[in-house]
Amino acid sequence: MYVKLSKLLKDSYNKHFLEKLSQEIKKHDQMLDKKAFINHCVQEPWNELGLKERMKKISCAFDHHVNGNFTFKATILTKASVNFNGYTACVFPDFIEEFGLNHFTDSVKSLEKMTCYSTAEFAVRPFLELYPKKMQQQMIKWSKHQNHHVRRLASEGCRPRLPWGKALVQFKRDPQPLLIILDNLKNDPSEYVRRSVANNLNDIGKDHSEVLKSFVKANYQKVSLNCDKMLKHASRNLLKSSDKDILKIFSYPSIEHIKLLDFNMTETVNWESNLEFSFLLKTQDTSLGILRIEYEIAHLKNDGSYHSKVFKISESNFKANAKTVLRKHSFKARSVRKYYPGLHHISLKLNGKVSLRRSFHLLDPN
Repeated sequence: MYVKLSKLLKDSYNKHFLEKLSQEIKKHDQMLDKKAFINHCVQEPWNELGLKERMKKISCAFDHHVNGNFTFKATILTKASVNFNGYTACVFPDFIEEFGLNHFTDSVKSLEKMTCYSTAEFAVRPFLELYPKKMQQQMIKWSKHQNHHVRRLASEGCRPRLPWGKALVQFKRDPQPLLIILDNLKNDPSEYVRRSVANNLNDIGKDHSEVLKSFVKANYQKVSLNCDKMLKHASRNLLKSSDKDILKIFSYPSIEHIKLLDFNMTETVNWESNLEFSFLLKTQDTSLGILRIEYEIAHLKNDGSYHSKVFKISESNFKANAKTVLRKHSFKARSVRKYYPGLHHISLKLNGKVSLRRSFHLLDPN
């Protein structure tokens, strides 16, 4: 699935895209030789290049075929970028990343405008490394910007562990400079921005769980419901690991009044099929109450050890005194996880506490 998706994404940088791009550039630079520009882009090994490699090649072709200094070139691309959107438009901030590191002021101005039509979250990262103090101050300014795309850039661009982006070692080592930005954005009116804040905090928690817990404790139930939702999403990894401190902060109640009954499961799972299981939660009280329902699969690894992953089923304040849960867990082949036949384990968790453990066999495909 992942391979097919990547191929589809990279093929969006095609001759049709390059024709449109060259037309937009020529509106601002009549000297551009469109044919030469396109031929430069698609010359071999174009077909073998991945998404980011094609992006880099287009950036280099633009630099080669447009005469003038960086300021002139950045101005042209900034004007052209307003007619593009989505991930293909990331080619514009990519040019700034590739050729603008020695031109801080012009680059920052261009990235601020370009991110409104795509995202400059990858392009800002080398600037944060080369100009740490200046760029951090710029990110603080962006966190107060009127445009929500720019505010999101302030958070997403400085994530310590941005997927598909270069890790920012300085923030993995010390995330304190990020907290000013995240504090400005914790109650942002845009969910798009708040989710970025949650992801940034989640990144921080992977290296500095105490920093995350301190931020959550300082803000939970003290700002807004939207902020509370963001903080819970930011704490998802700690919640899945049943961290006692974070469970206490979010006030998950005792589950002593709840009984887990009628557990049924397919004890053998065919290759590329589903594990199916069901159970009943019941209480003698008037309601189940606040409940976070999860299950954990211990996947067998090639060396005989196990790797566990937690999956959330649901979380709510259940008003009824009983709830039936039916679930399927897929064992279809995925690029991000490799399965091995043999004994696997499942655990059911209620408010972070394991309530049941069982084992099942994943059958050999042969």
